[in-house]
Amino acid sequence: EATGASPQGNVLIGKLDSNMQISWVKIYGGTQYDCGIGAVQTPDGGYAVLANTESGDRDVSGNHGTGDLWVIRIDNLGNLLWQKCYGSVYDEQAISIALAPDNGFIILGVSNGAGDDVPTHYSGSMFDYDWFVVKTDSIGTKQWTKSIGGTNDENPYGSILVADNGYYLVSSSASTNYDC
Repeated sequence: EATGASPQGNVLIGKLDSNMQISWVKIYGGTQYDCGIGAVQTPDGGYAVLANTESGDRDVSGNHGTGDLWVIRIDNLGNLLWQKCYGSVYDEQAISIALAPDNGFIILGVSNGAGDDVPTHYSGSMFDYDWFVVKTDSIGTKQWTKSIGGTNDENPYGSILVADNGYYLVSSSASTNYDC
């Protein structure tokens, strides 16, 4: 039986071989709602998996509040190497992860608040989200964070890309001020 199994939802990670046979399946999470969003392969053959988490127990530690961005770093067999939560006491939702040129990670999400890892909230309403970008090193240590947005809602869908020595955010916004 997998550790962290919960009826609220957990992150299921599996690998298929070249014959489409299951090589392994792992389940990570806590007792609240956790949901896998995306993954990127790392230079050592492992993976960094981006998820949403509302948990603060079992496989999840360091949750800041309601919902956080959660990165699960696993080896090529799916074994947990480390995990980190990024967010505030408000709600954050994960969108996309990419491998940065220094083998760290660039992570895109949205937040409806400020504090802890989230520097700013442009709207006075908790119903409006801003984009939330996190840059980490290869072991998940936060190097910098940035809030991007305006006084209206920024879309919780899209991706973040690494190209031309920069990071490109692809999404949409209802804002027409500040960064938008």
